[in-house]
Amino acid sequence: MTQPTNTISLPPDPSESWWPYIIATIVAIISMLRSYMGGRSYKSSKNLTGKLVIITGANTGIGFEVARDMAERGARVVLACRNRIAAQTASSRITRMVPNAILDIRDLDLSSLQSVVDFVQKLPYNNVNYLILNAGVVFHPFQLTEDEFETHFQVNYLGHFLLTRLLMSKMCTTPGSRVISMTSQSHFAADICLHDLNLQINYSPRKAYGQSKLALLLMTQYLGMMLQGTNVNFMAVNPGLVRGTKHVSSSPVLSESFLLRMAMHPLMWLFMKSPKQGSQSVIYAALDPELDDIRGAYICDCEIAEPSPLASDKKLAADLFERSLSLVAAKAIAAGVSQIWKTDKSDAEN
Repeated sequence: MTQPTNTISLPPDPSESWWPYIIATIVAIISMLRSYMGGRSYKSSKNLTGKLVIITGANTGIGFEVARDMAERGARVVLACRNRIAAQTASSRITRMVPNAILDIRDLDLSSLQSVVDFVQKLPYNNVNYLILNAGVVFHPFQLTEDEFETHFQVNYLGHFLLTRLLMSKMCTTPGSRVISMTSQSHFAADICLHDLNLQINYSPRKAYGQSKLALLLMTQYLGMMLQGTNVNFMAVNPGLVRGTKHVSSSPVLSESFLLRMAMHPLMWLFMKSPKQGSQSVIYAALDPELDDIRGAYICDCEIAEPSPLASDKKLAADLFERSLSLVAAKAIAAGVSQIWKTDKSDAEN
């Protein structure tokens, strides 16, 4: 008969029993951190059937997500893009997500003021409900456009300034219309060099980018006040740090080192917003009814925020406005705008 073997039972290793809880805690912390960094989501069931939305740079990033959201709400969405092939790809993606999407691809190259004029003249719609000024360049080396303007200044700001001007007659006759400009946190460290808008004396990509974003904010606040009493309102949105955008891919720091870029990916995934999360403040600015009577608001994380003191400088805003008018005057007049800008409701008759 086999004698029973005596076995010694060892107490469980405390470290092994705690591992599931440690892992669960780490996952929970990461999840909460990602949710916090992603910012607020805007919830609205507003239907936009019969509305027209124009989005510049709608083929990628935040612009794409806004276009998809507006299409889901039933709006006719104009994808105003420089690259037609990229726009067609974006249109196909949206159509797969939203089978009933009403999309219209239109060529628009903001580095050419003539392209802006052509875009508006070929637009077959009488009313524009939402104009979202999203397209832009960042960290671009010094280069003048065909119109002899620094690239950031024209693509991010001046081209949009002219586009807004040429669409005003359509928007002033459209009740509840809104112009949404995409600005950036970089405007806090920026200045406007009225004597050297091309920054030829002391150029840096960061300085040029910041100037263009500050210029958009000044335009927003100035026109919000100047056109008070008309059907159109103006707002500027800071979407926050968004991964998968030109800000990341064009970063001079990340572009210099492949290893650094790879090392940064987990941190970007954790601390930066997705394009969809970045689009929430834009959608809020376009649709929220509580903003109807608030002119020239600066929106950050789906709420009104305070811009930099310089962005609220009324004299600087007026000086930039007048300077911008003079820079685009010839194109505006050639496009059939008999007066450069009017400040009352009769602008719709111009």
